[in-house]
Amino acid sequence: MAQTNLGVLYDTGRGTEEDNVAAARWFREAARQANPVAQYNLALMLHQGDGIPQNKAQAAALYGRAAEQGVPLAFLPHAELLSELGRYDLAYASYQRAEDAGSVEAAYRKGVLLHKGLGVAADPAAALAQYQKAAEAGLPLAQQQLGVMTTLGDPQLGLVSDPGTGIALLEQAGEQGFAPALMELAYLYDGALVVDNQVLVEKDQARALSYLVKAAQVGNALAQNAAGERILMGVGVEADPVGAVDFFIAAARQNYPNAFFNLGQMHQTGIGLEQNLEEAAKLYAQALERGVQEAREPLLAVCADSAFAACFLR
Repeated sequence: MAQTNLGVLYDTGRGTEEDNVAAARWFREAARQANPVAQYNLALMLHQGDGIPQNKAQAAALYGRAAEQGVPLAFLPHAELLSELGRYDLAYASYQRAEDAGSVEAAYRKGVLLHKGLGVAADPAAALAQYQKAAEAGLPLAQQQLGVMTTLGDPQLGLVSDPGTGIALLEQAGEQGFAPALMELAYLYDGALVVDNQVLVEKDQARALSYLVKAAQVGNALAQNAAGERILMGVGVEADPVGAVDFFIAAARQNYPNAFFNLGQMHQTGIGLEQNLEEAAKLYAQALERGVQEAREPLLAVCADSAFAACFLR
């Protein structure tokens, strides 16, 4: 127990300088003596590569030992790693233990295995029941996935397209700030949903933009850039180049490639930002470095008669 406590102190930096290497050493010593808390903590570090080299196979084994000794927190990551390592039969059993211990996410993950027939015989009805259980318990991932399947319909699960119910599920996930659900809602309203020549969801670009903005506000870089582009061009809202800038900057801070390109264009043209060809060249070069090939031509144009530093990075 003392070794485990020392590991916790070094891991958290309580009463001493934080030192993940020392923490791992003490957890390893305690884990060798079958201390379940140390096994779990060491597994966590090996899983994440936190202070020691990542080793998912060792992490899975340690989670398993901790789980066998009754550490409930070990059930779910043990199952997730087993699934990732292709040991679906063992993963299913571990998900069951995690679900029995109250994990809503485990209920959803078990449904995925039942849906795909991984480690267990495929059972669409049981899979749907698991998805519904997790969604009703408020798991946003389950609400989002079930929302998409319900909106579009899923014959394998026996789901007929029901946009009203599906969108309501997506909304529930979106209200929890779950960006993938907000993005799904944006896509639905951006392009309209047509099934068998019947319009099930009317196109509404203003509503689509509202979902993009919500996803942007919770930090989704794709949404930040997409919202900026729509606000810049006036899609779903009156064009507001100045208002688009903050969205592009937020996306660029997350290293989203096209945001650099968009900011470069704004500096090149002076639309929404002060015209600054040197800054435009820098941003185009950053976009190009991140794989945005369409930045090459405007970068060459900006650099044609200039000797900005970015012009020599091509």
